[in-house]
Amino acid sequence: MTHSYPFTNDALFRGNSTYMQHLAMHLDVIDLLILDRSGVFEKNKFAKLSVLDLDINLIDQPFNLEFGQRISRIPLEIAPGIESLRLKFFGFPYKESLQSSFASLPALRQLKYLTGIGVSLTFMETIGILGYLPELSQLMFDPQTSDYEEEDFEAEEVHRAKEIQLVDQLYLDKVLSNSALKHVIFQKSSYADMNGASHFACQLAILCPHVTCIRWGYHSSAFDSCCKENAADSLYSAYKTRLNDVEWVKAK
Repeated sequence: MTHSYPFTNDALFRGNSTYMQHLAMHLDVIDLLILDRSGVFEKNKFAKLSVLDLDINLIDQPFNLEFGQRISRIPLEIAPGIESLRLKFFGFPYKESLQSSFASLPALRQLKYLTGIGVSLTFMETIGILGYLPELSQLMFDPQTSDYEEEDFEAEEVHRAKEIQLVDQLYLDKVLSNSALKHVIFQKSSYADMNGASHFACQLAILCPHVTCIRWGYHSSAFDSCCKENAADSLYSAYKTRLNDVEWVKAK
């Protein structure tokens, strides 16, 4: 489905939800409400679905927490065996609800591929979600970083020192040591400056022992250079061997 849903009920899904394996939907909010009221998004509705691509435009929608909680659960609970999930939620202000949904749905433990477009995540939000998805192999998302002006060098230096202290503690606590994550793709985002994203990448690679590649959404020699430069910085000296095993452009 790539256009507005043409019905006012579940007509398009009658008789096929039990064997459908791949579902892609591009919906506006009205379409979403129609399908939800019609029972299309009931829990475990698509028993054999393994790939879900859900694109919902939320730009200019008034904030409604109840609606946010519902929209956060729909893509995570309608398919018990889902392995690949792509969410495109432009204008999405309900990150806490989304995190709660990941935490409360253990069936997602088998998810292997996750793409979140339009949902920017901080470092700790990313760590939290990865903790619920031990089998995840590839993650694509918008990194939300701290952006500093050139004259704010001292403030950035203090901030980076605090970041590495946090990473050191998480590493000692073996947070994400069992993560299967191998490949990370950063989507271009207004929240992500290249330098901040490269620090984000280094820190994520330290905590996820199987990561072999972290790259920008498109080939970027600037990101590649930034990651290599930061990985070689004394800030990450304790993890030099680990970071040398990571490719910043292509997977090994």
